[in-house]
Amino acid sequence: MGRVEAVLRRTASRCGKLSFTGFTIKPAKGEAWINGEQLELTHFEFKLLHTFMQHPDQVLSREQILMSIYEKNEKSVSDRTIDVHIKHLREKIKEKTPKDYIQTVRGMGYKFVAL
Repeated sequence: MGRVEAVLRRTASRCGKLSFTGFTIKPAKGEAWINGEQLELTHFEFKLLHTFMQHPDQVLSREQILMSIYEKNEKSVSDRTIDVHIKHLREKIKEKTPKDYIQTVRGMGYKFVAL
């Protein structure tokens, strides 16, 4: 029974919507909303936000994020590319809300703060 529940949780997080304090994403549709307004995100920005929302309040290293949003054949990408994606995602979120949802944890990585 425990295995079935674990599979259902993983499937729900991949297919079903995730919501945190004003944020909603629908992975199956590739849609992201904040406070009822749709965010216009690139493919990688969406994958980045989805990764953060799957791990709220957890520090994720650049390497963890890189492995999560890029395919195996794209891993030659610099980890500084993650910084650029995060910068753009932060800018798009700031257009909709003053809250700082993505925080830098110096020397460790980034975390999505589900306020």
